[in-house]
Parts: sequence; structure tokens; C-alpha cells
Amino acid sequence: MTLAPLLAAPATVQIHVAAAVSALLLGALQLAAPKGTIPHRIAGWIWAGLIVTVAGSSFFIHTIRVWGPWSPLHLLAVFTPVMLVRAVIAARQGNVRRHRIAMAAMFGLGLVLPSAIAFRPGRLIGRVFAGPAIGYEQRSFTGPDGRAIDLAIWSPAGGAGLPLIVISHGTGGNYSGHADTAQALAEAGFVVAAPNHPGDTSRDRSDSFTARGLSQRPGQLSAAIDFMLTAWAGRTRLDPARIGVFGHSAGGYTALAAAGAAPDFARAAAFCRETPSEWGCERARARRDSLPPDADAAPPKPPVADARIKAIVIAAPAVGYAFAPEALSRVAVPVQLWEAADDRITPNAVNSEIIRAGLPTRPDLHLVPAAGHFDFLAPCDVALAARVPQICESAPGFDRAAFHRQFNRDIAAFFAARLEAR
Repeated sequence: MTLAPLLAAPATVQIHVAAAVSALLLGALQLAAPKGTIPHRIAGWIWAGLIVTVAGSSFFIHTIRVWGPWSPLHLLAVFTPVMLVRAVIAARQGNVRRHRIAMAAMFGLGLVLPSAIAFRPGRLIGRVFAGPAIGYEQRSFTGPDGRAIDLAIWSPAGGAGLPLIVISHGTGGNYSGHADTAQALAEAGFVVAAPNHPGDTSRDRSDSFTARGLSQRPGQLSAAIDFMLTAWAGRTRLDPARIGVFGHSAGGYTALAAAGAAPDFARAAAFCRETPSEWGCERARARRDSLPPDADAAPPKPPVADARIKAIVIAAPAVGYAFAPEALSRVAVPVQLWEAADDRITPNAVNSEIIRAGLPTRPDLHLVPAAGHFDFLAPCDVALAARVPQICESAPGFDRAAFHRQFNRDIAAFFAARLEAR
């Protein structure tokens, strides 16, 4: 059993579930308890309030669609208050038989039947009680430039009309860098796809810190969406209208660019000439000096915005100084922005704060006290900490594992609210 899908669900769903569970329990007690007593009447009015809440909140939930956004379950939501009125009238008239029939009909058709449907595999309550049965697989496909893109996929065991989240890793990372976040999202009912960006991974850094590499990242992310919607074996389970992106560091840049913010590499170059000691600028200069003179000389093609992306979460985004205000103003989707208070890799002042100021609507901002840039990566095991300690070390007293439990819940809740089925 896991509460992750419920905790990540919109508030209307949580209210609906809480009222339904309470009504089921209280209704069962009412059926067994002596009738006509004062406690029975008080409990009856409480139950009536709960069943009205269940019926009313259902009109804001549209996970099953038969007639536009509506389904037969919504007919039951209309049936319930009608029967409640009949039950109250019957009780006041002293017609015990009619009152009992109306109450039993509401309990059976308004609660028991919808609850049975809710327990179907893949639906939210089914996922709560079935536990985190998460599938994991690795695939590979050909990217826009002909290079292979390796892809990791996490998916719930069942369900249909599922939202898709694509994770973009940072420079020199790989698809395992946010495995705990991917797992948490899958447990909350999302399918998650995490591509390796060719030439900018832990095994191949041939494009790292180059304009060419940065310009290709958004297209690689879009190619991963293409693969998931057209070639993945579970593609029929996806809802193509519910796609989000999570990106960290250079992955945050990638998410913004794919969502419509065109980077200006001349602007980035000018910034680096003025601020050569900035972490990314130092490495870009060292990378440029190690390449043949014309290796990264061709002006990179501007990324093409992907209109399928409906929400993005960016953590410690890099290269924020490459975005002009007018470019950021084109990001029309909801944004959740995470900042590390002690980020020495992508300092907030020249990255996330530029982004925050340029977005057309205020992002859902989270500033994490005492956190460093790499604290948004999954907690490290002993072997990884020994191999690359620089990405595994946190400030004294900062509990990365504890932080990630809240971090992952907040991300899942943001995507659940912004990618709700329409």
C-alpha cells in the first residue's frame, strides 16, 4: 500500500476520497446500528453531508470520459442528492420503508458501486492499495542527428490516459541521476521517460559546455516524447494532452527551451566574456580551448518549441543568462522553480532569478535552505559517493534523503494539478 498517488492528487480528489471513505464506514455502521435513536439521526445527518460532498466533488473529476468530460458516474452523482431529498421527506412523513429504500440505494449506487470501480487496476485507489508496482525498462532510439538516444522508462503497472513526464538530466549526467524522483512520479500515476542526452553524459562529454550541445538538447527531449507516443509498447496508455518536463541544471535550461524560451548564445558568450570566473563559463572556455578552432564555430540552430509540453519543473537551472526577457515571456505553461540557497554551480543571481523575472507568470517558487546545486540529484549510494564525491556531498546537517521525500511529493503534486485530465 502507498499513499503517494493520493498525496499527489489534486485537492478535489483528496476531498472526494476522504468523504467517500468516511461515508462508506459511517454508512456501514448506520446499516447495522439500531434505527430511530438520536445517535442514529445525528449520524444520518453527518452521513448526508458526506454523501453530498462525494457527489459534488465528483463533478470536478473527469478521469473517465464517455460524453465529453462526463461519464455514467456523474449520473450517479445527480441520482444521489435526488434520493437524499426523497429519503428526508420519507423520514419526516414517518414512511420508514421508503426512507430505508432510498438510503440503501444511495449507499449501494452512490458509494459501493463507484468504490468498486475505483479499485480497478490503474485507477488511483487501485494504485493506493496495490502498492508501488512500477515497471522499469531501458530502450534506445535514433535521435534527430542520427545518434542513438538511450532512454529509461518507469511506468505504473496498469491504467490508461496516463500523463507523461520527461526528465532532462544536467551536463555530464545520465538518466539515473533522478531515479528516485522518477520512481516517486511513477508511484503517483505518471509514466516517466528519462533520455540520455548524446554527447553530454557521464560517459560521453563530447558536446558538454558547447553551444552545439545546448542547442541540440531540446530536440532530443522532443524526440523522446515522439518515441513514447509512437513507438513505446505502452503508448496506448498515454494521454498525449498531459505531458510535462522535469529538468535539473542544464536539464532546466532544456525544459525552458523546449517550452518556448529561445536561448541567445551570443548573449551567453557576452556574459561569459564579462564574467569569466562563473563556473559554467570557465568550463565552456576550457572546452572551447580543447577543440579545433572551427569545431563549435557554426551558429547553432535555435531550438523549436514543443507545444505538447503543458507544464515544467526546473531545479537549479543553468545558462539562465542566455535567455532574454522577451524569450522567457514566450513560456506559456505553468512553471515550478526550485532554487538551492547555496548554489555555487549555477548561482541564483545569474540563472534562476533571471528566469523568474522574465517568465510571464509567477512560477511556483521553492527556495531550499542550505541546499547545494547537486542536492537535487538522487541521494547517492556508497559506491557512487566514492566514485564522484563532488555530486554526493551535502552541507553539514542537510539531509538529502529527507529533503527528497518532500521534493518528490511537491513535484508530483504540481504535475498532478497542472496535468489534470480535462
